[in-house]
Amino acid sequence: MNLNEIPKTVALATSQCPPECLNNILKVALSINQSPTQDRLKVIEKISNDFDLPKEKTIEILGVYLAIIRTFVASTDKEFNAKLKELGFSNEFIEELPLINNRTKVMDTILSSRRGEFNKLVSLKWRIDISLTNSALVKKLPTSVILCLQLKNGRKYTINLNIKTFHKLRFNVALIMKEINQLNK
Repeated sequence: MNLNEIPKTVALATSQCPPECLNNILKVALSINQSPTQDRLKVIEKISNDFDLPKEKTIEILGVYLAIIRTFVASTDKEFNAKLKELGFSNEFIEELPLINNRTKVMDTILSSRRGEFNKLVSLKWRIDISLTNSALVKKLPTSVILCLQLKNGRKYTINLNIKTFHKLRFNVALIMKEINQLNK
């Protein structure tokens, strides 16, 4: 589920759940991001029973939190807050989210299980996807950059970036390389 796909009624319903229930569901969502293959059905059923929520509603709230976490990882704190407000989440709900004040800890938790995957990079290929048909289609088919990563374990990842995101990535990689060079001197 993408955060943009969440109806305002679901955002409102999520905001109105008891804080203890939301904290438990958030913990499950963070653990799913850490280890997506583990079965959490019993934990979801326990939360449903403890807080007298239908199982479907608990799963829906879990989906909302997974989308919130994905948005949190991909944006700055200011962008994240603006996005949640735009989608209809209350200020109280946003302030009670433990994500923003603990960004480093949350990012380490989410990425800790996946760090080993990317230190075994075999190849990185990229290409630019440009539509050369006519000016009417250019607006519908924007230019993008496609990155293809292949790891030693055989997994392949394809990442499609719009131009703005690619330039952001390129700038940050250049900045990191500059800082590494300064540390080596």
